[in-house]
Amino acid sequence: MRIRKSWRGMTALVLAGALLLPAAVQADTPETETEQMTEAVFDKPEVMYLIDTVRVRAEANADSDTIAFADRGDALTVLGELNGWYHVRLDAPEAETSVEETETVSEAEAAAPAKEGFVKGTYLTEEKEEAEQAVALNDAEIQRKEAEAAAAAAAAAEASSSGGGSGRRKKSGKTAVSTQNVDDCDGSGHGTTITTYSDGSTKTSRY
Repeated sequence: MRIRKSWRGMTALVLAGALLLPAAVQADTPETETEQMTEAVFDKPEVMYLIDTVRVRAEANADSDTIAFADRGDALTVLGELNGWYHVRLDAPEAETSVEETETVSEAEAAAPAKEGFVKGTYLTEEKEEAEQAVALNDAEIQRKEAEAAAAAAAAAEASSSGGGSGRRKKSGKTAVSTQNVDDCDGSGHGTTITTYSDGSTKTSRY
């Protein structure tokens, strides 16, 4: 027996059901159910490796606060997954809690619980070799840029010294010696570039 669908009747039933819901329930109903609302906690924590330098976020979204930076090649303990973000613990030996941390931590800080946050899943891999390859490629790129900067500085110095005559000798300015890109981890491809110069100064810019 063929059942005929009456979309007008179904629409009426849906609208009637919505009107019967209390106002508080209607207000709390999410507009979309495509997002995972609860974290999928792993039965056993896993160790994964970063293929890029990233920000560790306080929550599983790109708008939340940055609580730490983690470098390309770092090993992180992964506790669960939420909406494409991994819940990580920064207790692995390679993980750094801050790019500006240079002082020895106190006993109280050492005894404090390890920091936890979220990293976009696309920046983590289970394969250590893949992370090591990403580190090697990045190091090679840094060395290439440093070589170019050194060559440019040498060429500028030579041009200045060969000016001759009574012309005023030009001072060679500072040169960039290293750069580091820190991704925003929001899938946009944007982030912050930290450039270190020959005089020890640094400069940050967006990309």
